[in-house]
Amino acid sequence: MSEQIPLTEFVASERVPIAVIRKQASFFSQSPLALSLVNASGNALLILNQQRQIVFATETARKLTGAIDAKILLGKRPGEALGCVHAQETAHDCGKTQFCAHCGALKAIVSSLGGVPDTQECRMTRVINLNQEALDLLVTATPFQIEQERFTILSINDISHQKRRQALEKVFVQNLSNLTTSLEEFVHPLKNQIPNRLKDDVVRIQSGLNVLADELRTQRLLIAAEQGSLNPNLQSLQSAGVLSELQLAFARHPVCEGKTIQIDPDSHSVEFQGDADLVRCVLGILVKNALEAIESGQKVTLSCKQVGKAVHLKVHNPSSMTKAVQLQVFKRSFSTKSANRGLGTYTARLLADRFLKGKVTFQSNSKAGTMFCLTLPLR
Repeated sequence: MSEQIPLTEFVASERVPIAVIRKQASFFSQSPLALSLVNASGNALLILNQQRQIVFATETARKLTGAIDAKILLGKRPGEALGCVHAQETAHDCGKTQFCAHCGALKAIVSSLGGVPDTQECRMTRVINLNQEALDLLVTATPFQIEQERFTILSINDISHQKRRQALEKVFVQNLSNLTTSLEEFVHPLKNQIPNRLKDDVVRIQSGLNVLADELRTQRLLIAAEQGSLNPNLQSLQSAGVLSELQLAFARHPVCEGKTIQIDPDSHSVEFQGDADLVRCVLGILVKNALEAIESGQKVTLSCKQVGKAVHLKVHNPSSMTKAVQLQVFKRSFSTKSANRGLGTYTARLLADRFLKGKVTFQSNSKAGTMFCLTLPLR
């Protein structure tokens, strides 16, 4: 026997007559300013009375519900207006089924009825125009009072597309990462089993797979960072080892062909705490950008020193950025290369600021070139 989920006893079933609804609706329909303000919102807005009945709906809300006219929605409850499958069950009111106990929209509304604004995510299956569809909604309920009566502004943002995109991105990146790892494991032993004339080709294939694996790791970290699900794993690191790994990793990178990466001999070896993957990702982005910015025969210089209670990890290249580029260098999707680039420096700053408790800065001019610096606390 399945577990019985208690009904949502904290909401009332009674409704007020349509005459009362029309009177409450007049509070809003008679105010041109109020109408303009609520209709200016990009989200679907419903105004609910204390019985959770709709007394006003914006044009965006009408489109979301599929109603021919917003007046048709008056007196209904949100689940009924949106076509929630559970609200259509004949034996129950909207808000009274066992499923409603887990409805984010209802939780936000109940909080607002108690005088506390609330935002919740709401997953809903609905039937509209005889078609069933799944919705992911971000719902914000805000209490307010007019003419001695209390109401709730229910703001509904359809985030279904965003949720699906996030799920697809996560699955795609993970599957591609698994495939890349399998190919790396397959190619690695071939170097000792094939004729000498083919070994250079295998090395190039392996190098390309390493590049792809690094790109996928960066993308996976960015997705987790933007979704707030990234949890840094702090450990003790040596700056000299970090820089040496970077130098070795990029030595066979296609972007380094004809160019050189060197480590400044005056660099300090500093012990600090950080997430190894995140530190390598941030510095890898800066190194790759530096290599892409220079010409064949030029070099990128890595260096490190301790300043007070922080470590400064620097990436220098002899080219310079224009003022216009400098002003936009950390913006998401900005790139000087192509319209499909531009996540690199944005990702580096995001990871450094939010998850490594550090910062990424730069200086650039025609005389000294460009220097990016990752500053991290020692502890």
